Amino acid sequence: MATVTALAGHLLTLLQPALKPDLKSPVMQSVGEPEAARLAFYHFLKNLCEPGEALTSNVLERFFRRSLTHAHWNENKLSLFSEVSACLQHFSNQHNEPLPMAPFESAYGLQVLKAESFRTLERVVEDWLQQNHGPTDQVRILKDREERIIVVRLSIDRTVAVNVFDRHLAIRDGRLEPLADDMALHYGPDLRLDPTRVNQIEIAPHTIARFRESPNGASGNVVRGFTFQKTLSLDGCDIHKTAILFYPIKRIEQFFVRKESDPLYVELTGLLEKASDLLAQKHPEAPRFAEAAMERGRLAFEQVFVDDRLLRLLLENLERALKLSHLSGQTQSERRREMTVGAGISQTELAKKPGIGSIPGSHLGLNLPAGAEFVDSVGFEEDQMGELALGPDLVELQESERCETLSPLNQTKPAPRPTL
Repeated sequence: MATVTALAGHLLTLLQPALKPDLKSPVMQSVGEPEAARLAFYHFLKNLCEPGEALTSNVLERFFRRSLTHAHWNENKLSLFSEVSACLQHFSNQHNEPLPMAPFESAYGLQVLKAESFRTLERVVEDWLQQNHGPTDQVRILKDREERIIVVRLSIDRTVAVNVFDRHLAIRDGRLEPLADDMALHYGPDLRLDPTRVNQIEIAPHTIARFRESPNGASGNVVRGFTFQKTLSLDGCDIHKTAILFYPIKRIEQFFVRKESDPLYVELTGLLEKASDLLAQKHPEAPRFAEAAMERGRLAFEQVFVDDRLLRLLLENLERALKLSHLSGQTQSERRREMTVGAGISQTELAKKPGIGSIPGSHLGLNLPAGAEFVDSVGFEEDQMGELALGPDLVELQESERCETLSPLNQTKPAPRPTL
């Protein structure tokens, strides 16, 4: 039986027909310009199929279904089907290999549409499950932001299969079904990726990662666009250190893995809490540590643990503490600057200014901090001994204006403010 590797090699010779002597021939130039459909078929067989895999009707159907998720091939469906049919016929004639049965009678055998109602997508996925899950499987259907449906199936041997469906649907033989069901992750009983199964997920719009996990790391390819061109080769990479793969996988796992047992979630929450504690203790390195923790927490909140309540609360508290820390630092810097400027003006220069020495109750010569000499007697109160006592401290007043929970020590408690 023919293999996808042999067919890919044959397509490569059609894409690079450069062995004729007359390279300037118009016929040669027209043959040497690769068709987009032929190029997409070649890249699919090379990058999204297993080496040595048998060429069957299922492979061809998977190619057509995955191709039609792109708007380009929806608009050029006839060209795609005719070019693939011609390539298969040419391969059969050259190698005397029997052709697999065509998955569709014609290009019109598969009509593609996009579900406008999320409820429609749910019903279609439920019908798909009736035909594709075992009698003893435990199934959960989960929503991902009203855009995708994630189906988690737990088998009797404790293995887990996770399928991801988008809004693309197909009408075939009068039935409505998901256009493509090849986006899946496979886990063993220990909730680690199964090394015996191939995983395939969409890591970005029109970007697919197909890989296999093993003790030596992940191996596979990342392809992009309607021609399935390879953009990255995964050769034994560590998934935890490969961000483009790690975060999309974690985004799916959040729907069926307990967060209390997820190392990433536990580490993030602990990191944010530690940053808030360091800011409260006014540690000198706290602002820099808190900003790094804030950036990492926001990325995880937007890409992995979407709309998680605990993460949202920790991020909001840390952001508020950072703002207060920056305000406090700015206030202290301004005070030091004012004191430095005030200390640089000599008493002789101040005495030369007209009218200052004749001001009643002048504070010149008292060595007061800069700005304190301009405090008038309006803020003074008379104590029981008949002496003037200073009112609420200036620093406490500034803290009171910035944070409603702080109030001057010798000031009456303000009336409670109405709440919404």
